Amino acid sequence: MKKNAWLLFAVLPLSFGDMQMDGPAARAFDPRIDNPTRLSPNQPLERSMMKIAEVKSARASARMWSDRTWDHTRALLGERYTDDRFVGLRTWTEKKEYNAHYSAEGALSLPRGDEVQRTWIAALSPAEKYDVVMGTIRGGLYDRMADKLDSEMDSAGRFPGWWGICEGSAAAAIAEPEPVKNVTVYSEAYGVDVPFYATDVKGLASMLWSSYNRNLRLPEMGQQCQAKVSADSSEPACFDVNPGSMVIALHHFLGRGNGNLIVDTDSTRVVWNHPVLGYEMSFFQPGNASQGATSFQNGLLRVRDASGDPRRRLRASGTAYILGVNMKLSYGQNEKKVPWQGSINRQERVMDLSFELELDDSFNILGGEWLSPKHPDIMWTIPRGLRPDTQGDRLLGEGSWDGQSAPATWTNAAFKSAEGVMPLRRIVEGLVRRSAR
Repeated sequence: MKKNAWLLFAVLPLSFGDMQMDGPAARAFDPRIDNPTRLSPNQPLERSMMKIAEVKSARASARMWSDRTWDHTRALLGERYTDDRFVGLRTWTEKKEYNAHYSAEGALSLPRGDEVQRTWIAALSPAEKYDVVMGTIRGGLYDRMADKLDSEMDSAGRFPGWWGICEGSAAAAIAEPEPVKNVTVYSEAYGVDVPFYATDVKGLASMLWSSYNRNLRLPEMGQQCQAKVSADSSEPACFDVNPGSMVIALHHFLGRGNGNLIVDTDSTRVVWNHPVLGYEMSFFQPGNASQGATSFQNGLLRVRDASGDPRRRLRASGTAYILGVNMKLSYGQNEKKVPWQGSINRQERVMDLSFELELDDSFNILGGEWLSPKHPDIMWTIPRGLRPDTQGDRLLGEGSWDGQSAPATWTNAAFKSAEGVMPLRRIVEGLVRRSAR
């Protein structure tokens, strides 16, 4: 559901071992883009299939929690998901008008402590609640988000159904502890208590980690395919991630426990980002897929013996062996119904992949070719220790927030972050800490 591409991690140019590609083979592998070294520039990556085959299956060490689906059609973090009247509206224009009629400012005009006021504030969207806490109900996060939605909808007032912040949700599920409790924050600016459901906190965390945060520099490999059906396209971006790159990355991050991976599971122009939960691979000899091999050595086919190879012109230079691989790639998909509080895991889904790996005479991976029509389009990771700062956070210096009431002196910083459709990281992290306890 990621609409905008991440700003690429500045690690170009890079080499993939001693690999050189020429001619049509570049269709399937571009070492400047489709390179696992991009994901881990400071750690050596294992390319030997003899070593990689020792770990034929692995699982992510972290548990992945589920968030709601925050998409454009539902108004992103402007969605009042607890309000049945709002939920029943169909278009963004209708929802924007509803939020304007029953605005946060209207709620604050009621007598303080009034039951109607408390109910009204509780039903606000995550972005509106954040603005009440920060004193930014005019020109703050919600208003900037509404402006962004206005600018991104088509002439008929619609959005593609897959547009949203699934990349932020996937990243937050890895990088943040799960918000599970409802918390209340006092607004010094308006003198009211603001209740945040655990789902509100998850949404703010997902927004913080989304591609709208232009300060994030996350390493990725592969390119987004722009075709409606990848199998009908000849553009290079529709043939990555190269299976050789994928196997090396999976082994490094999951097989050797060096981190996390997130994958776009749709090989067309549509984007669905999900955290990788695990993988399991088995081998076969190319041309004999129905009969599995007990080891990777038994699945090897010498190139010189591969008469009539239909992908011969695409093979990597220096390929001595071809190895057939079947893989079950597990990923975590958000649940459709997420409770307002409490813990919930992602649904586990499985991609069945089939591909050929190209190995040199020492069994090092040089590249590969997809056999299955569906395959990952982009893979990326969150480097350990990275925090998603925003422009406003840079105005605050060091320190954290206790999650109780936002300092009035942080209002200008909140406005600065809102310019980029972002909440302050300090505020979100404080809410997460309180809600996750």
